[in-house]
Amino acid sequence: VARMRHTIDTPFLSTSGGHIGYDVAPSHRRRGYGHAALQVALSEAARLGVSRVLLYAAKDNAASRAVIECHGGKLESISFSEFWSEQLCKYWIDVPEGA
Repeated sequence: VARMRHTIDTPFLSTSGGHIGYDVAPSHRRRGYGHAALQVALSEAARLGVSRVLLYAAKDNAASRAVIECHGGKLESISFSEFWSEQLCKYWIDVPEGA
């Protein structure tokens, strides 16, 4: 499941949610579905004219962080999220045209 948010104009989205979120059921992990979900969301961002997207991943979620980094994610910071009660990594991806 992938979610593409056109804007991140709420405090929650700008500090803990981001433009893109994706989930892969535990029984389907390690099959490339995270990569596919993120690619679809990036394609939608390009279609909508969003040139730079924000994503968050739990610091402890090495798989999600690897997917984001594989798609060009640049780590900006790591900070504690009161909402999620854990450390979150804040990533930006420059969306390529026609992604």
